[in-house]
Amino acid sequence: MGTADVALGKLAKLKFMAFQDPDCTKKSLLPVNVFEVMFNPNTFTQKYGASYVQEATPGSNGQPNKFFRNNPQSMDFKFTLDGTGAINPEDKFIPVNVRIEQLKMVIYNFDGSTHRPNYIMVAYGVLLFKGSCTNLDVTHTLFNP
Repeated sequence: MGTADVALGKLAKLKFMAFQDPDCTKKSLLPVNVFEVMFNPNTFTQKYGASYVQEATPGSNGQPNKFFRNNPQSMDFKFTLDGTGAINPEDKFIPVNVRIEQLKMVIYNFDGSTHRPNYIMVAYGVLLFKGSCTNLDVTHTLFNP
C-alpha cells in the first residue's frame, strides 16, 4: 500500500519488516521477515531528544549548555493480538503465542548470519521508520492457560 492509497483513505496496517543492514535494503533470511498487526494501534509515540554538555568555566555563573548531538529517534507502539477468532472468524486461526513468536523473529530474535537482531523498517500509513528494537514488552490479558 503506497502513499496514494493512504491519501485516498485506504486502511494501512502497521507492518514490521526485517532486514540485515541499517539502510533496510537487504531482507532478512529468517523464515519470517514481515509481521503485520491484526489491529492498528490507537496511538503511538515518537520520541526525539538532544544532548547538551555543561561547560563550566571556573569563576563564571550560568553559562549556556553546549549542544552535543541529537539523540536517536525512538518509537513506542501498543497493539492487540486476538486469539479468540471472534473478530474475523474467516481468517486462519493463529494462536497468540505463535503470533508473538513471529513478531519476535522479525524484530527481536538474534540472527546468527548477522550476529545481531534484525534491523527493522516500520511502515504505518505515510510513516516509514528504520531502526532496531531496543525492548519488547508483552502483556497477556484474558487468556486460557
